Amino acid sequence: MTRATLDLVSSTRSLQLAGCVLALVCSPGCLVLKSQHDELAAKVSKLERSQDARSAELDQKVVEADARLAELNVKLDEAERLLRGSQAGIGARMDTVEEEVRELRGQTDQASYVSAATVKEARELRSEVDARLAALEQKVNEATNIPEDKGQLLAEADRLAKQRSFVNARRLYRTYLARYAGDPKLPEVKFKIGQTFFNERDYKSSLGEFYKIIQEHRDSPVIADALYYSGL
Repeated sequence: MTRATLDLVSSTRSLQLAGCVLALVCSPGCLVLKSQHDELAAKVSKLERSQDARSAELDQKVVEADARLAELNVKLDEAERLLRGSQAGIGARMDTVEEEVRELRGQTDQASYVSAATVKEARELRSEVDARLAALEQKVNEATNIPEDKGQLLAEADRLAKQRSFVNARRLYRTYLARYAGDPKLPEVKFKIGQTFFNERDYKSSLGEFYKIIQEHRDSPVIADALYYSGL
């Protein structure tokens, strides 16, 4: 209730009271004594003072209510500001968390890719190493495995020649020549040595071996083959 409304109510009541008094004083056929008039005037004055006090009290309450309302509005504005700030902070934090999650997923995917590539590369490298080791072991075995028996020695040399392991085959053939210098198969063994060079397309070395046969073993059955491969 505003101050203007309270003033209007108070003025209306005062006028009503005054009207009642005048009606009593001026009413035809009614006799009002002065003491009664004074008493009524005192009552009117008392009522007016009571109304003024009540109006002042209401005015004070209105002022207090307005102040309280203003205080509440300030607090409400502050609460809204804090809420907006909190929401903004939460939103920013969530954006940061989402970005960190995306980065972490990217790093995880990259790590998985690198790990898979590394595993694949390691497997390929291991296969290559295993193949090389197997070949090396075979060469070592071939180099150290020289049969003691004459027949086995020649058979092993022939086997290596068929496998195109010409270097090892020549080594065994030459071992045979060194061990069995008077053996009737010497011309044949020398011819086989020449063939290993020929198969390697080392024609100069093969021709040298065939010439030795022609010069040293003219009566050998392999002389015809030696002449053929020599181009004679």
